[in-house]
Formats: sequence, C-alpha cells, structure tokens
Amino acid sequence: MLKRKVSFNRVSKSFSLYSKQSDKLIELIKMKKSKEKNFYALNQVSFEVFEGETIGVVGVNGSGKSTLSNLLAGVVPQSSGSIDINGDTSLIAISVGLNNQLSGLENIELKCLMHGLNKESIEKLTPRIIEFADIGHFINQPVKNYSSGMKSRLGFAISVFTEPDVLIIDEALSVGDETFYQKCINKINEFKSQGKTIFFISHSISQIRTISDRVMWLHFGKIKEFGDTNTVLGKYSEFIKWFNSLNDEEKRNYKNDNLGNQINERSYSDGYEPQVGPNLKKWKLFLQTCILLLSILISGFLLFIESPSALLLTQFKNLNMFKEEEIDDSNNTSILNSVGSSPSFETINKQAKISLEQATIYYDENLEYKLDNLNFATLIFIEEKFGDIYKIKYGELSGYIESDNVTLIEEIQNNRELSVNDFHVLFPTQFKEAYEYYLSFIGSEYQEVNRLLTGANEEINNQGRTELYYEFENFSYEFNQNNFVDSVKIFNVNMTDEALNNLIKYATFQSKDKNLFYFEIIDFNLILDAKKNTIVLLNIKGV
Repeated sequence: MLKRKVSFNRVSKSFSLYSKQSDKLIELIKMKKSKEKNFYALNQVSFEVFEGETIGVVGVNGSGKSTLSNLLAGVVPQSSGSIDINGDTSLIAISVGLNNQLSGLENIELKCLMHGLNKESIEKLTPRIIEFADIGHFINQPVKNYSSGMKSRLGFAISVFTEPDVLIIDEALSVGDETFYQKCINKINEFKSQGKTIFFISHSISQIRTISDRVMWLHFGKIKEFGDTNTVLGKYSEFIKWFNSLNDEEKRNYKNDNLGNQINERSYSDGYEPQVGPNLKKWKLFLQTCILLLSILISGFLLFIESPSALLLTQFKNLNMFKEEEIDDSNNTSILNSVGSSPSFETINKQAKISLEQATIYYDENLEYKLDNLNFATLIFIEEKFGDIYKIKYGELSGYIESDNVTLIEEIQNNRELSVNDFHVLFPTQFKEAYEYYLSFIGSEYQEVNRLLTGANEEINNQGRTELYYEFENFSYEFNQNNFVDSVKIFNVNMTDEALNNLIKYATFQSKDKNLFYFEIIDFNLILDAKKNTIVLLNIKGV
C-alpha cells in the first residue's frame, strides 16, 4: 500500500489588498477585522500525493503555482484548511533562501545550519555542494553579484545535498546551461529511485512530460485538472493554443475576469466570522502595540550595524557551530568594484546579433569571469562600449562581450526576397519529396505531430527542449516550452559550392568564420551551417 506523503484538505491562501501603505499599519494595531478586499491566490485546494511520486505543476502566470510551492515548503501558512506533510521539505527556486549580502560559501553554511545540520556534517557536505554548483571563483563573492543562473545553481546544490523527504522545484531549471540542466535531471532521477516525493513546477511542458508521474493544472487559484501526465498536458496544451489564438484585448479581458473571481470569494472557510469578547480584544490590542514598539526598537538598532547578516553568523560561530574565524566583510565587494575606476566609455544603445557560433558573455569588463554562452544570431542590446568591449543586455541579464563578436542590426541587410523553395535544391532527397508537408507542422502541438507523423525518436536536446527526430527523412522538430513546434532542423543537406554560392549572397549576415549564414526569408528565419551541413528553419509567427 502506498504511503501518503502530502495531503491538502480545502486549503486556501488569501492576501489583503490595501489601498495605500498606511492601511497596513492601521490593520496591525486596530481591533476590528479589516473591511479591505482579500485576494485568494489558492481557494479550497484538496489533493493527496504518495511516497515516491513526482508531481508536475503547470498553469499560466498568476495561477497560484508559487503560492503552492511556498505552502508546501512552509514558507507561508495557509489562511484556512489543513496541510499534512510527512517529512522534511526543501524549496528550490531562483535565489529563494539565499542572503544577497553573504558570499556563496557563507550561504552554504547558513542554509545547512537552518536544515539542522551540525558543524561536522556541514564541513563534509560543503565541497560536494561547491563541486555540484560549479560557479568557480564566485563561491567567495556576495550572492548579490550572481546572475539568476548562478543563484539557481547554488540553491539547487544546497537543497539536494541536505537530503529532504519532499523536494519542491519552482522554475529552478529554467535558467542555467544545458550541462547543469542534465546534472539536475540526473539528481532528480536519483531522488525518484530513492522513493522521495518531488513537486516540479515549470512552464516547460517538455520538462514536465519527461519528469512527472502525474500532473496538476492550477488555474487562477483552483485545481483545473489533476491526473495522468499525458491526459492533463493534452488538455493544458489545448487551452494554451486557444488562449494564444485570442487577440491582446481578449487575453486581457479573460485574465481580468478570472482574477476578479479570486477577490473576496470567501472570508472564512467555515462561512462565519468569529466573535471576539471584550477582554480578548483588550489583550489583543496590548499585544499588538507591544509587538509594534519592539519591531521599531529592533529596526532602529539594526540601522547602526554595518552588516546585520554577518552579525547573525558571528553569533552562530560563538555557539561553536562554525569554524572559529571572523567574517571578512571585505569579501562583500563587487568584482566590478575591484577592477577599479571604469574606463571612459561611449553610449551605444543599439540592437545587435551574435556573429559567432557560440560567443562567451562575461560578468566583468576584464573578461575574466564567464557568465553565459549565446548562440549565433541571438539578439542582444548594446548599452555601452569600453574600448573593444561592449556592455550588453539580453533578457534580464547584463554582461560584457568582445565587440568583434557581434554585428549591429543597422549593418545587417533586411530583405525577404527568398522563400523556402529557393533552398529546396539543398534538401536531402527523403526530405525534399514531402518538405512542404513536413513544414506545415510548424506551430502544431506535440500530440498532433506525434499522432500524424509516426516513427520518430524522442530526445531532450542540450537546451532541455523536446525534439522528435526522423532519422530516415533527415530532419527533426524542436518544441518550445508550451510544447508547440518552434523550429525544423534539416540534416545532411547537399552543400555544393555552386548551390551555396548562389544563396549566400542573399544572407542577412554571416559568422566571422563564414561557416554560418543567417537569412530572413518569407515566413521564416533560416540558419545555414556550411560546416555541419544543416539548415534550421525558425518560426517567426509565434505560438
């Protein structure tokens, strides 16, 4: 008989909606219950999970996934209902539980201590955590200087080596490179083999499909579906496809209508407001006033301490729970500050594309500490130029790159004179015979492709995405995080000199080594790799 590990019974989590900041203070000290609106992030949620299960959790932004992860980890209490968890839990999310002012090494010590480990255990685990996180010299730098990927690496490493009974992974695998992703997957599979319970929260349908035994679909605070992985993901994919077919105004109205239903649905789970006697009211007011005054005194005291976090660790050290050594706040300086004064720079503020097969992005302007790798033709934004170095921004991250490794958008040709038909002379015979049919599946959902085109080998590529590879036909489909075909990769193309020379003169731009060519053609963007004999067709319509 399976042992029940986690049970939620009519669990709700609400948050008060205040008109202004001062209302929070008034709410703290007054005796009567507030008339302010309440927002129910989760409402009357019930489910059971058993030992050894891996539960995938999907849902659009604002559906309550992060609230669920916080309740599972005990970060916040429920507003009503009961939660029963048999064992210790550990939450892995980007930077959750990490102190930005402390170094990575100090965070390892602090988090292990919070998990109840003693000094000897911490000393044994620390080298293993450092090796798994693989963030190099940054382990001795303040976490505030880390990228989101580095924070995720460290948080994941600490959590898995503290051996929790229930592991909650909240979007922690959405950042970082493919090597670390595979390490995480291997560790998750190891946990599954040990019979541990895992909650895996992600926007990536392909990751959810690969890892999960069952899937929970949260939809604006309630469980929409909970059951078989393929069944639930099929319904969720249909919803995403429908939602993406709406125009911007229809999407906005749909979200606002559902969010409106989450406000003040219930004040109390049992339907009434408890009555408070006069004596209890007096004691409540007295206690609230004392807590408020004590908070003000403590806050004022902390204002005169240069590093409150360091003080906390020092107190732990005085209890002989850490090695007897002082924390050196001099380590809590930014790497960029250690470089010295910034050189004179030129403001650029222009878009550009990566012009190498893979370009290295660095954390610092001296190009010493590697931050990330970006692939050919990735769009970036150049903010400033330091000599031969660009300071760039891509997504939510900033970094530095050699100026020779990028091409400004203004220097790139912009024409869509060519179509896919102009490249069919390069296609391998098996693909060429039905290439228009194969390309018609771009934008289609995983289940539809797998049903209509049989004989594929399913793989997870280096970016953690699902691929369906058709070996005989010499091509593969790559699926995005919503599980729709995002690109088609064609292998073994006929790269004759004559055919290649006739086409590359129309290339939008090319890589520095002249092996990669980027084309903006009708309906697609196309990357031709003359060295690997491949063509990638990228969907530009969005799904």
